[in-house]
Amino acid sequence: MTARNQLFCMLLSVASLACTSTQAANDKSWANSPYRVQLQIAVDSSKTPGLISLEHLASELEREIHNKIYPLWKLEVVPLDKAEGLHLLTKFDALKQQQAADVPSNFDKQMFLTVEVKPLGIRIACRERDRFTGRWTPPLERVIRQELLNTRHCFELICETFAPLAKVRIDAEDDQHVRLDMKGAALARSSGEELFVTPTAVYQPFLAKMKRGDVTSAEQIVNVPWTYLTVVEPEANAWKCLVHTGMRRALAARRRAGIETMAVAIKPVLPQTIVRFHASHDDSLGLSGYEVFQKKQGDTEFTPFAVTDADGSIVVERAGFPVTMLALRSDKELLAQLPVVPGAVPELEVPIADDVARLLVQESLTSFKEQLIDVVARRNILMARIRDALKKDDRAQARKLLDELNELPTRANMNQLLENVAGKLSSRSENPRVQAKIDMLLAESRKLLSNFLSTREIMELEVEVNQNQQETPESSASAESR
Repeated sequence: MTARNQLFCMLLSVASLACTSTQAANDKSWANSPYRVQLQIAVDSSKTPGLISLEHLASELEREIHNKIYPLWKLEVVPLDKAEGLHLLTKFDALKQQQAADVPSNFDKQMFLTVEVKPLGIRIACRERDRFTGRWTPPLERVIRQELLNTRHCFELICETFAPLAKVRIDAEDDQHVRLDMKGAALARSSGEELFVTPTAVYQPFLAKMKRGDVTSAEQIVNVPWTYLTVVEPEANAWKCLVHTGMRRALAARRRAGIETMAVAIKPVLPQTIVRFHASHDDSLGLSGYEVFQKKQGDTEFTPFAVTDADGSIVVERAGFPVTMLALRSDKELLAQLPVVPGAVPELEVPIADDVARLLVQESLTSFKEQLIDVVARRNILMARIRDALKKDDRAQARKLLDELNELPTRANMNQLLENVAGKLSSRSENPRVQAKIDMLLAESRKLLSNFLSTREIMELEVEVNQNQQETPESSASAESR
C-alpha cells in the first residue's frame, strides 16, 4: 500500500469515527431532551358561578404535572383571561391547522384545555399542536359529573392528548419490526414511559431533514406514505414496534446525512373513517364496484369486507384493533394493499393507478378467447368427420367437409382480431405498471392462438384428401389384388 493510500484510509477512519461520535452525541442529546410545553387553560362556569376556579385549576394541574411528569416536561401554564378564554371555547373544534412555525420557538408543544359547566355535567376538551411536525391532534373530550374529580380528569385527558416523538431505529435484518427511541427517555422521573406509550399505540413515521447542530428541530418533514407502526412491547431503552405498510421498502436502513427517520403518535378518536378509492389521473373518478378485502391485526389471511359504492367509497369502523390492512381487487387482480387506522381521520383518499384500460382489454380478450374456443371446437369436429369419411371411402363427403373447414376463420384472421384489440387507444395506459399487465394479457392471448390454431394439421389433412381423390378405381382394385 502506498503512502497516499495509507493517508486516504486514515482520513476515512477519522471521518467514520467523527460521524459515529456525532451520531452518538445526537442520540444522547435526544434521550436527555425534555419537552417544552405550554398549557393554555380556559374555564367557563358562568352557569354555576364559583363552581370552578381557573386559577385553582391551573395551580393544581401545574403541581400534578410537576409531580408525575417532570423533568420530561418543562411546563408553562397560561390561564386565559375572559376574552381569550371565550375565544378558545368558541373556536376550539375549528382551530386551524396552522404551521409549526406558529408555535413560539421556545416551546415544543402547545396544549389547549377547555373546561365548561354544562347542564349535564362538566365538559372538558383538549388539543395539542406540535411544533416539530406542525400537526394538530384531534379534539379529545370527556363529560364528568363530580367537580371534585375535575383536576384528575383534566390531567388524564392532557396525558391522553399528548403525542410523543421518537427516533426510529431500523434493523436491516428485520423488515417487520423497528425500535422507537423516545424523546427524553433517559430523563429520570417518578413515572415510567408507560404514561404516554402503551401496547397497540399507533405511530406515523416520517423523514425529517434536521437543522444543523439542533437535534430538536427540523427544516422539513415528509410522511412515509401508507405506513404505520404499532407498539408491541418494551425493550432496553426502546419500544419494539410492528410495521404495517403498503409500500416496498418503506423504511430503508440507510439514509442520507442529516435525514432522520422519526415517528409521532397519532390519536384515532373518531368512530369511523371513510376510505375512497379513485383513479390516480382523475380524483373525481371514483372506482365503483371494486372488491375490498380486510386483514385485521393478528389475522393471517384477507377476508371479504365490502364493495365500493358509486363514489368508490367504503366505511371502516373503529373497533378493538388500531390498524387494519385493506386490499383492493378488480376481477381477481390485486390493485392495492394498504394499512388504515380507523378513526384517525374522517376521510382518506386513495389514488389508484387507472385500471380502466386493463379492464377494457380484458373484456375484449374474453370475447376473443370465446371466438377462438368456438373456432377450435368447430375445426376439431370437422377434422374428425373428414377422417371418418376417408375411412368410409366417401370422397365426396370428405371434400365437402374440407371446404367447410377452409371457410372457418384462419389463424391469420384471428391474429388480425387480436392486433385490432392491441391497437386501440383505449388499450393503452399511461401508467407503466398497468401497461405491463396489458402487454402480458396480449402475450398470453398470442400464445393461445399459436398453440390451438396451428395450420399444420389442416395442411396434412388436405394432402390426405387430395391423395385419396387422385386414386382411381382401377388402382384401388390393383392394390387389393396384390
